Amino acid sequence: MIGWIRRRLDDHIDRQAAKVLAALGDGNAHYVANDLDRATGIGAGNMYPALARLEVQGRIESGWADTGHGPRRRWYRLTEAS
Repeated sequence: MIGWIRRRLDDHIDRQAAKVLAALGDGNAHYVANDLDRATGIGAGNMYPALARLEVQGRIESGWADTGHGPRRRWYRLTEAS
């Protein structure tokens, strides 16, 4: 039973990851999380697990950017491996 639930969760995250990859591959150099949210229509609760999985797989990379005002923003972009 647990294996079935895990496979369903993995499939869901993989679908979300595909949407993130499509958004990152649209020609922009990088996105901050809020922009990815708008570009994909994926809520934060689904997007961050997908981003984490893609980063572990080496398909995307991330870093921090200072905005000059307010908190730093985390950006994401495709790697050469993608």
